[in-house]
Amino acid sequence: MGGLPLQVGSVKTFGGFILDLPPNTDLQQYSAAVVWCERFGEFISAGQFRN
Repeated sequence: MGGLPLQVGSVKTFGGFILDLPPNTDLQQYSAAVVWCERFGEFISAGQFRN
């Protein structure tokens, strides 16, 4: 693991969201996803990927 950070898109709601990954994203390079609030510079949530 050790892929570069990948900014996927903006979260508009916390009532459930799905974002498309950029084409050719190699998920083998990543082990988790992080939700970060750019506006307030705050960590929101994180989760590990299932194998």
